[in-house]
Amino acid sequence: MLISASVFANPNPGSNVEVSTAVRDVTEVLSPSRGFLVERGYVATKKSFSVDLESGAFDTSGAVRLALPLGELILNGGLNGTPANEAVFKIDTNEFLNLNQGHIRTAAYFGVAHVDVDSGTFNTETEFTNFVLGAALSYVVDRFILDLNPEIELADDSRDDTIVNLGLGAYFDLGQTGAGRVYVGGELIIIEGGDDSVNEDVDDDLLSLGIRWIYKPGITIELMVVNNGQNDLTSIPGVVRLNLAL
Repeated sequence: MLISASVFANPNPGSNVEVSTAVRDVTEVLSPSRGFLVERGYVATKKSFSVDLESGAFDTSGAVRLALPLGELILNGGLNGTPANEAVFKIDTNEFLNLNQGHIRTAAYFGVAHVDVDSGTFNTETEFTNFVLGAALSYVVDRFILDLNPEIELADDSRDDTIVNLGLGAYFDLGQTGAGRVYVGGELIIIEGGDDSVNEDVDDDLLSLGIRWIYKPGITIELMVVNNGQNDLTSIPGVVRLNLAL
């Protein structure tokens, strides 16, 4: 999945080479249209898709992202640690907000997750429907990428509450190497709200630190060395995710 170069305005008409390079670099790192866990202010371009292949990622990323005429469809979402897979529709809001600056991109999304499980072995039934509504903003300048991702979740599961997530992300370009391009970054998701069945507070902020390695266009490998939340993980290589984009 690639980001269209047309969304980046040239701030200096006399510097076409520099802008073209910046567009190419940003296009690479913003594919797919998310950070490690935080959503970005981008959507997939027309007739493109990407698939995540994960190892130990705790079901916390969009596994399939498909470009549609009006936006992007995310399947098997599990956005920001919600407890079930989701179908999420994400749209580009830059034109609506009249934000045509090349360094700023915005998006909004809505998702639903429904689970209905009947266990004959234990004679139990689990059924709930969760909704999520969120927005995302990405700011790209020089070698830095900054993401802001507020989100509201209406949880009908054991948490039975309205949950507010605020995702923050920052990433730095280490430059091109002989084996691809490497970015280092960190994300913090601040979680407020959510009580379990015995009314115990289950707020648990989520911190992720790692690298995004763009091995070649269309092949991205992510290694999250630190993934601290309700279940803490610190390891090398840690959470491994391979993204394939076409």
